[in-house]
Amino acid sequence: MFPVLFVSVACGALSGFHSLVSSGTSSKQVEKEQDAVKVGYGAMIVESFVGILAIIVAGIMFSDMNTAGTGALNAGVASTPFQIFAAGISRGMQAFGVDGTLATVFMTMNVSALALTSLDAVARIARTSFSEFFAQTNGALAIESKAGYMKVLGNPWFATVVTLLPGLALAFGGYANIWPLFGASNQLLGGMTMITLAVFCKCTGRKGWMLYVPVAFLLCCTFTSLVQSAMGCMTAVQAYGFFGTIPATATTAAVSVAATKGLQLVFAVLLMVLGLIVAVNCLKEFFGKEPRRDVNPDEAVAVGAAVQGSVLSGDRKDVLRIFVYAPKEWRLAYGKENNMLQAKDEKGIKDEIDKTDRNRAAYYNYYTQNRWGDAHNYDLAINAALGHDACVKMILAAAEAKEKAMEG
Repeated sequence: MFPVLFVSVACGALSGFHSLVSSGTSSKQVEKEQDAVKVGYGAMIVESFVGILAIIVAGIMFSDMNTAGTGALNAGVASTPFQIFAAGISRGMQAFGVDGTLATVFMTMNVSALALTSLDAVARIARTSFSEFFAQTNGALAIESKAGYMKVLGNPWFATVVTLLPGLALAFGGYANIWPLFGASNQLLGGMTMITLAVFCKCTGRKGWMLYVPVAFLLCCTFTSLVQSAMGCMTAVQAYGFFGTIPATATTAAVSVAATKGLQLVFAVLLMVLGLIVAVNCLKEFFGKEPRRDVNPDEAVAVGAAVQGSVLSGDRKDVLRIFVYAPKEWRLAYGKENNMLQAKDEKGIKDEIDKTDRNRAAYYNYYTQNRWGDAHNYDLAINAALGHDACVKMILAAAEAKEKAMEG
């Protein structure tokens, strides 16, 4: 049962796939951030129920249909998990008066649609992640501005081919061979998401103790499964002589299976290395940093996106909200002149400016539910390139005008 059970059901309360789509997909389905707790947690509870339902269906249908081909309805022919699940649910629908054939076709279409839409979502995420890996900024023209091999690596079409070919290669071995690796990799990603959240809670002073035991257990399960998969793949590859000579008696099908196992072995090792890197770095952060408790927010000065959301979002009216901006060329020259940036070369300085903007935007957008830089969210927007004196005059004039407006 261990660790197979805990990596076989790869959806539910914790899923690596859902942790990937939560920011790009789930976030677009909620009206405001506060709804994410109810929607996200509620959806995971429902999907956990689906996982339990799948286990019940598999148990009920085992005597009639199973993957070994020994069931009463499929003797000699192995059924796929999708067929078993669809047949089990359709049998339940028949109890409510639904025609058996209609119920079976309906459930088969639903399961197929689930597989296709999941494949589409995963392919899009993988393609985007691969392409953005070679972009050093979030700008729309970040890839187009590159040249040579970097432009090729960041091309969406090239990224699509690179991400789909390994999946196609693994598919030739049958998804029965892919499934153990998929389950472990999916739950490993879920574990990395959970340990990241645990570190976030610790470093920001939030309660995160409820995550510690589940994340430790989940990582133990996934690493155990990956080690077992890697050892099994290595044994299969060695049996066909890929680490020596290929036996003359090896059939084409056998060589194909061995090649698939070899590719799985590579992926399993890469996943373990990635998981270890993330886990080690997260543990360093977790045990190495304490949350800041020495800052009294009532004595802090509101600078940019640095304090309470009530000020930033405009709920408090006794403040003057100012957005200071400037052309990138001016910021580049100003940073060089005043030694304000760590980077020394022009490219490094530009990257540092872009990173600062992204961090400020992420902080502001997160705590205010507004868009950073949108003029509607500020009382005054100033171009710093106009000079310090001009900016000071505009701020004083705006503060005086707002004070009079509040008194009136």
